[in-house]
Amino acid sequence: MYKEFYGLTGDPFRLSPDHHFCYRYPSFAKGRAYMQYALQAAEGFVVITGQPGMGKTTLINDLLSDYGPRDYTIATLVNTMLEANEVLRSAAYEFGVNVEGMDTATVLQRLKQLFTQVKNDGRPPLLVVDEAQNLSLSALEELRMLTNLQANGNPLLQIFLVGQQELREKLRDNALEQLRQRVTAAAHLHPLAQDQVASYIIHRLKVVGWKGRPKLKSSLLPVIDIACEGVPRRINQFCSRLLLHGAVEQKLELDAEDARLVFSELSEERLSKVPLDVVESTYSDNVGLGAEDYDLHEEPQAGAAQRKSVMPPPPTENAPDLLAPVDPPPSRVNEAPPPPQILRPPTEPPN
Repeated sequence: MYKEFYGLTGDPFRLSPDHHFCYRYPSFAKGRAYMQYALQAAEGFVVITGQPGMGKTTLINDLLSDYGPRDYTIATLVNTMLEANEVLRSAAYEFGVNVEGMDTATVLQRLKQLFTQVKNDGRPPLLVVDEAQNLSLSALEELRMLTNLQANGNPLLQIFLVGQQELREKLRDNALEQLRQRVTAAAHLHPLAQDQVASYIIHRLKVVGWKGRPKLKSSLLPVIDIACEGVPRRINQFCSRLLLHGAVEQKLELDAEDARLVFSELSEERLSKVPLDVVESTYSDNVGLGAEDYDLHEEPQAGAAQRKSVMPPPPTENAPDLLAPVDPPPSRVNEAPPPPQILRPPTEPPN
């Protein structure tokens, strides 16, 4: 509905992962670069973690979009409520190997045959395990056994473990010491900082042809930032409802009052984890600031920041623990966010 009203070519805030919309904020770009480096290293495990809605699947899809079936033989394991005796068979099925009725030794032999063949064909195998925090310790150890498969002294399989913060904690268990030693790279996706929320919103709108309709006022951002806590999927949910509200009300300009009304609706529907009174307080504080409420616009350098880039490989000498606990981001509750840089009003040309 709002796509037609605002003249957009698509849905900018869809909830399902779509790498065409990915916003390369710093920890996303770092995670992508480390994964790309690990692909070139062609061995071991890569660990990508982040809370739900942070774009882990989008990150994987964005990386793999650079490679086609002629480059890698890719299998994705999404059902991870598995024990050790199930994970090997599930991985085999995802690679297209029928192992029904086979014992574990035969399953491993069939997988080794496949991995050797595709690697010789120039399409090395890659196993992506999503929601890996659900795997048991024994299942994770069984995956490590897969990385033991070699041909001519070279490893045959690489594995990406993608999951929530609990995955890092699970991998620090003493029983998984051998697996930890095979982690080539690890990255954690942090929530968007306050000055990145506006850039994220504008970036996704521009992908679908946004030309400033509707106008988005700077007073929206403190409410969105507090309500969504920097989580991209929650920002998508909020902004999709915001545009729907604008279309229903036939509004060509959206401001803090519209954001407050949208959050009130989401709160009533129990679709937000942030208490309504916190956002109400943020809204009141923002209105009371008396600062100029100007239109959001893209910084000149914002587009360049979204280009794909390759970072240097992770350090190997005297490197810190790749799976060290990640400090939680500072709470946004009752926090008065500073105006993001992207909110600077356009400079008036000299007379």
